[in-house]
Amino acid sequence: MSAWIGIDVSKATLDVALRRDRDTQHTQVSNEKAGFRTLHNFLKKRCPRGTHVCLEATGLYGDAVAEFLFQQGYGVRLFQRNSRSHSERGNTNKPFLDRRP
Repeated sequence: MSAWIGIDVSKATLDVALRRDRDTQHTQVSNEKAGFRTLHNFLKKRCPRGTHVCLEATGLYGDAVAEFLFQQGYGVRLFQRNSRSHSERGNTNKPFLDRRP
């Protein structure tokens, strides 16, 4: 069984989605050490260590949780959202939406 973990990072919270097979579970924790421990407890009950976690490279807001999860044995992948402008991709008339309805 493979698992996928995605984290949307903000200053105050971490919104977490865990996808296993056809099941998706969500949780929200605070973006501080107590929240990191809560997140680790949530994940260790549902997926093996070494599972990869993907989160946006937000710098200041995401660095601490990325380091914490790495120290706990998870694979951590940071990605740069919108690393190329829409004009470079030819999508000049389509705005980027962070949230979808």
